[in-house]
Amino acid sequence: MPTTKDISIWRGNTETLPLAVKVRSGATLVPVNLTGSTLRFRAEWAGGSIAKDITITDAALGLAELVLSTAETRGVPQGSTARFEIERWVGLDQKTILYGRLVASGGLNPDT
Repeated sequence: MPTTKDISIWRGNTETLPLAVKVRSGATLVPVNLTGSTLRFRAEWAGGSIAKDITITDAALGLAELVLSTAETRGVPQGSTARFEIERWVGLDQKTILYGRLVASGGLNPDT
């Protein structure tokens, strides 16, 4: 089963979200080796979506980074109407590892 967690962002800001992919081994969480993997992010809301690959920063330690641009965060409606999923792809095998709401706040600042 994938993990559920809401992600909070500030509209109109560049958001860099670090990710650590882990699995439970007994009572301990251990990193997932992401070598050969692709991580994909998708968020959807009425009237829009974001779809992009996530940068793996240290495959052996299961570390990655999702960067959302100012234009991407600006497009997310304020509140919690957006849903997201993160999938791990290994070859043709796809597995959702994280899902939840993309909660956007703020956004009064101009982009120009």
